[in-house]
Parts: sequence; C-alpha cells; structure tokens
Amino acid sequence: MRYFQSHLTRFAYLIPVFLLLSVNAFAQAEEPCRTAEVNARRKGVVIPQGKTSSKFEQWLKNRKWEKASRRKSEDEIVFNIPVIVHIINFGEEIGVETNISAAQVYSQITAMNLDFNRLNLDTSKTPDIFKSVAGKADFYFRPALYDTLNNLIEEPGINRYFSEDRLWTVEEIENLMPATIWNPSRYLNIWVANLSSNNIGFAYYPVGADIDGLTPDLEFSTEQIDGAVIDYRHFGSNFTGDGTFDLANRYNRGRTTTHEVGHWLGLRHTWGDDLFDCSIDDFCADTPATRANSSGIGGDCANENNSCEEVVGDLPDMLQNYMTYADDVCMNLFTVCQAERMRTVIASAVRRKSIIENTPEAPLALTAVYRASGNDILLNWAASPSNNVRSYLLERADSLGGTFKQIAVVEGTAFSDNTIASAESEKTYTYRVVAVSTKNFSMPSNQAQVTTVTSLNNFFAENKFEIYPNPAAENIWLSTKNVGVACLSISIYNLSGKLLATTLWENTNEKKEINISRFPKGLYLLNIQSENKSLRKKIVKY
Repeated sequence: MRYFQSHLTRFAYLIPVFLLLSVNAFAQAEEPCRTAEVNARRKGVVIPQGKTSSKFEQWLKNRKWEKASRRKSEDEIVFNIPVIVHIINFGEEIGVETNISAAQVYSQITAMNLDFNRLNLDTSKTPDIFKSVAGKADFYFRPALYDTLNNLIEEPGINRYFSEDRLWTVEEIENLMPATIWNPSRYLNIWVANLSSNNIGFAYYPVGADIDGLTPDLEFSTEQIDGAVIDYRHFGSNFTGDGTFDLANRYNRGRTTTHEVGHWLGLRHTWGDDLFDCSIDDFCADTPATRANSSGIGGDCANENNSCEEVVGDLPDMLQNYMTYADDVCMNLFTVCQAERMRTVIASAVRRKSIIENTPEAPLALTAVYRASGNDILLNWAASPSNNVRSYLLERADSLGGTFKQIAVVEGTAFSDNTIASAESEKTYTYRVVAVSTKNFSMPSNQAQVTTVTSLNNFFAENKFEIYPNPAAENIWLSTKNVGVACLSISIYNLSGKLLATTLWENTNEKKEINISRFPKGLYLLNIQSENKSLRKKIVKY
C-alpha cells in the first residue's frame, strides 16, 4: 500500500486490505493510518496491532523451516502466475480513460516481471550498501489465456466490465468483486477502475487458513474477495517499450501494482505499519528498521535519512524498496528476505498455492531457422511430456538480452514467424516456447537465437558465390571470390528446419565439395555462415 494509506491488518479472523491513497500536484496533508477505524467499520471491534499478524508470522516461520528442509532444487523453480485484469469502464472506446488498452495492461505485467526478477533497468540506482541484499523472487506473471470455462480469451489476461458508475469507493469495489472475480485458486485477480478519495490501490493479504487454532472468517475470508485493486491512472508503465500512457507522473513505472502484489504475496511495509516505534518491523532482517514511509520522496531520490538511528548498527532508510511510499522513480528492489517470504507464501498459503499446482512440463529442443525467401523464421520444438497441455505460447525478444513478449499461441509444435522486420539490416531474435494447460504455464523451453541477414541476394552477388551443379545427385561444389573471411560454416537443413549436416569451409580460396548422396530426393536449404553474416540458398537433390 502506498501513500495516504488505510488498511485492514487481519489474518484468518480479519482479512487485511491495503489501501493506497494518492496525492495530486497540490498535495493534501498526509492522513494518519486508519487501521483501527476501518477494522471497527467492518467488524465493530478494534483488534490491537499485531494480535493476529503474530500468528501469521509464526505460521510463515514454520513454512519457511519446512521449505528449508526440502531439496535445494525447489529454490530454482520459477513460479508462473496467471493474471486476469478486470477493467471496470464506463463504455469509452478502448484506450480511452477508464477503458484502458491491452498495451497498457501488458506494460504493467512486463513491469512486474522485471521488478520481481531484479531485471528492472534501474538496478544500478540501488545504493551500494543495499546491493548485497537485493533479491529476485523468480515469479513470472502471465496474461491468462483461458477463462474459467477453459475457453481461449479473446484479449489474453483481460476482462472488460461495463458499469454506469464512474467512481468507485473501496466498499463499492468489494461489493462488485463477488460478481466479477475469477477463481482466485487459478488466477491473480486485479481490478482496474477509477477509484475515489485519492485512492491509488489496495490488496488482500494471503489467508493463513491452516494456522493451528485459527478458523478463517467465513464472511471475509472467502473466494469472493481476493486480489488487488489499482486506480487506472496508476496501472501500467511508460518505461517497458509497450507505449506511452496517460499515467500519474509520479507513479508511471508500474510500481504501484508491484507494491500491491507484494502485499498479495504476504509482504508488509518496511516500517511494519507503525511510524512511531522502531521495534516494529516487517519481519525481514535485511530491511533496515525505519519509522518513515518515504512518502513524497522523488526527483533525484537523494535521501540518506536514518529515522531509527538510535538502533545500534542501523542503516539509512531503504526508500528504494518497493514496499515504501517513495515515488516510482526511486524504487528498484525487493530484498532476499522479501523474495523468500513471497515464495514461501505462494507455496503454502490457501488459494495462493493452488495457483502454481499442476504446472505442465516444458517443451523441448526448440530450433529457429531464418528463411530469406519469405523473410520469416521457422520454429520447431518437441512436445511437452505432460498430457494436460492445451497449447503453446511463443515468445520473442527483439534484441540481445531484451524482454520476451508474446507473439502467438498455437496448438501444434511448429510456427512460422512472419512478423519480423524486413532484412535490410542484420537483426538478432531470440525465441522460447511455453506449454500451456487450462490452469497454468510451464517453464520456458531452451532459447533459440537466429540472425537475419543483410540484403541476401546482393551479398551473394557481390561475393560471387557459386553452387554447382544444382540440382545434383551426389556432390555439389561451392566457390567464391572476395568473401573477406578465411573460414565459413556450412549447414544443410530440410524444409522443416531440421539440421542434417554441418561442415567447415576452412579455405574459401579453394572450392568446397559437399556430398549429398545420402539425402533423399527433394529440396534442401544450404546455409553459409560467417561470424556476423548468413546466406541461404536452395539446393535440389535428385
């Protein structure tokens, strides 16, 4: 929860709600925390701070101990979380005001994947004193492909909901949830709406329903109220390459949703929701004690304040943490403890753990071959060993080390990508494929990388390559002049992209003989590869 916050801190008997309250350019006076007030409104009682959360912390501690006793390989698992975004709109055209575009939704999901995996571009801004404790949670948020009836979603990850209401209070959103929520044991539900009273957003803590001695509150701890709610002007990022959207200036990097989903995964604010007592913390030893929420800190983010300097050995306030109220530009890390805490929750908490169950196995042996004749890239892979796979999701990164983005969903094990740029200049693409069941996603396959070539026919002509005879029955010969390199790699593929043979042309000043007699009659692709150029030519075996 961020800035002008109000929330419910309840576990089991009281579900916690985190309210994010924004501030405009003419900032209002900061409001006090309204925990007791909101609890009293919902239950008619006031529960002292920490009464129920301490039992959750003990439950979490037990789960972390159990996890530590299991095999280490579990720590290497990437948890896939299907996301459904309910866009509460007034009937505007898609992309206008509350009826936000799919691109804005996907920019937010991309931002979360970068933030939760320590892939965000501003990691260099993490102060040196905190770099050793910066952690990655290994979560991958994916737009859901199938709805609750197992039908393919027209806009992956999006459910548009029309309402004549233009403005939404917390209570009104909660009343809407039962009618719109998708099974929270399968999806992370996020509602995006025009929130009232300067609210930026709020989220619901995981419920520790199996904590000894506690029974969930049947009124509030149900499958009808769970997920996160974000104001539409604070949902999305202008820094993921997906577009530029009409977002609040101080919250335009998607960190509002990163923050709220952190709550959904069991994280507390770094100050432990008590701005007066340095002994109250967030149960993570690698976040320094603080009584400051870092609200309003932005600009160059220069702040070395230590609000708990009386604590021996305490470091400056970690305003760069996603669980503070600092502006988006200042946030850039979760800690190792926070990452471990979230992974423990997703593997243990009611409803959260169901999301990651029945994950299919990854597809195998992905290959990618550039075909100059059609300026496309042919992808082939071996099917996932799992029997619950419904389709395959193809992802592509358009630069070395770039962000993977979805390009297609197919049912087979081959795909021709004809959406690449024309081959006027060399460009490297990286692909991976994910198996999809109706409930979840697999780990990605191996990555396949391919580089398109510069003006294939001109390069061939300029270097005077010759292939003869063609067609041929037994041997073909290659010759060239002025190629500019001493050694070339020669590969032969069938039309399905399968590699059949490879050899080196070690001296391009001499002709190269290649035997093709063992190949069946038909059409093949001969690929000539230098360190940074590639040529392809058809050959015929008769």
